[in-house]
Amino acid sequence: MASVLNKITKQYIQYANTPDYDLSEWIINPDISAVIDYQTIFWNINSDDTISLMNTTDQQQVILLLPYSGMSASDAIKYRCSLLTQTAQNIINAGYPYNDGNTYNSDIVSRINLSGITDAMANGYVLPSNFVWRNIVNTNIPFTSTEILNLGISMMGWVNAVYQVSWNYKAILLEMTSNTVLEIAQYDCTQNWPSNTTYNSTQTITI
Repeated sequence: MASVLNKITKQYIQYANTPDYDLSEWIINPDISAVIDYQTIFWNINSDDTISLMNTTDQQQVILLLPYSGMSASDAIKYRCSLLTQTAQNIINAGYPYNDGNTYNSDIVSRINLSGITDAMANGYVLPSNFVWRNIVNTNIPFTSTEILNLGISMMGWVNAVYQVSWNYKAILLEMTSNTVLEIAQYDCTQNWPSNTTYNSTQTITI
């Protein structure tokens, strides 16, 4: 009995009946001493049937491509677009640090509640003098009418800016149908996301 390694799939069988394996496809008794502590996906099978470890760059490329296994360029684009949607949601749902030193919930439910207050004010509702809005750690923060409107304007502007970055990246990715899956996977979508403070005090109103 001997060990065998498939030259294409890198399947490693420790105990095999070697006559059952085609030498054009399998290496008999490969020396894996240089790679034994690594997963087979990081093994290089060289032209002389020796086994070596991928360099760091190639290992990172393999890891990057793992979620894209079996995907076409079109599939890879759809996958990356779905990741951008999730990235935008994660940024938004993490909370909005406002210029009063507090962070406020900015998920969809919180934004609907905030819009409900500002819409009511637009229709004549007058905030009570003791009105408060809770921050992300559930501490009551006093707000005047002007302050709550400006919080709403600032937060909604920031949310829209986050979505705009996502839409811009998606538009670029949708044009990459002639690119390889690796190029699509490697395209940098980490730049230009607005910080939570981008819209603080840039759009305000006074009532």
